[in-house]
Amino acid sequence: MRGTYAYTDATFDEYFNRNARVNPTVPNPNDPAGLDRIDLSGNRLPYIAKHNITAGLSYGHNLSPSSSLTYALNTSWHSDKFFREFNDDVDRQGPNSKTDASVTLELDNLGLSLTAYVNNIENNPEKANIQISPGFIGVSAIGVYTEDRTFGIRGDYKF
Repeated sequence: MRGTYAYTDATFDEYFNRNARVNPTVPNPNDPAGLDRIDLSGNRLPYIAKHNITAGLSYGHNLSPSSSLTYALNTSWHSDKFFREFNDDVDRQGPNSKTDASVTLELDNLGLSLTAYVNNIENNPEKANIQISPGFIGVSAIGVYTEDRTFGIRGDYKF
């Protein structure tokens, strides 16, 4: 059995940058370099959720002197996070959880193991990144997402 909790309140103390999605129409007199960049002081750092929780269970037992069966269940949850320093809605991934389960049969005398698994049991994909691309007309934000629920059987061989 395992579990973790992490709290991280990471923000910029002082940071100025331009946002490719926004064309500033009003000069920013507070930019120390005079480049009309946006003041991002106080914004949260990218990719860092304030709260993260993980938990996992695994149980294994021998079927014979040369074979074993292991059951595993792992889950994780995080609070909202942003993928760029601008903390815009397009950059935000809300709270999300993901649970994976597996059963592994190990046949030590053959060097073989078979694992049946289900990943993302909740079938709750989330935004994993955002890419800002210059378009033909304007700028577009493209979200990259994690996989939907996946399941299968995997075989491993040790030689």
